[in-house]
Amino acid sequence: MLTYESIRKIIDEEKESPNLTNIPEDFFTQAKAYLAKKSSVDKDDWRLESAKRRLQDIIDIREKKIVNMALYAARSKTTQENLTPEETVFFNSLLNTIKGFRKDVDSIIEIKDDLVVLKEDIEEFVGINMKNYGPYKAGDVATLPKQNAELLVNKGIAERIQSK
Repeated sequence: MLTYESIRKIIDEEKESPNLTNIPEDFFTQAKAYLAKKSSVDKDDWRLESAKRRLQDIIDIREKKIVNMALYAARSKTTQENLTPEETVFFNSLLNTIKGFRKDVDSIIEIKDDLVVLKEDIEEFVGINMKNYGPYKAGDVATLPKQNAELLVNKGIAERIQSK
């Protein structure tokens, strides 16, 4: 059961952590019940108003983190942790919207790719099209956006095999 103290603890943890913290799966149901109970007892209780503000802060912080998670997930394969069912729906909606937008933009820009062979090991990197590439080992063949391939060729890290 949610209490004023547990609300304070959750907000402190959310503020301290760059990632979503683990909250009860039924957090929003518990929050609604807590506020309804407090409202029925004393609508003028300072703890009720403070709890409302703190709950809104929790929602705002988590919302921002979920937006950032969706942006990152659209660029790479990540797992979603510590989402409530309501937040999962929000996250998936954002992710689908971002992926759809990227697909539309990519088709407008028509980013061309080059086939290259790597001369040395390369850590994972984000390409000009905001997709993750690598890590690669020396001798690997990779299809990269033209601008990224050109940069690697100019630095002597890769050799162009074919331009598309």
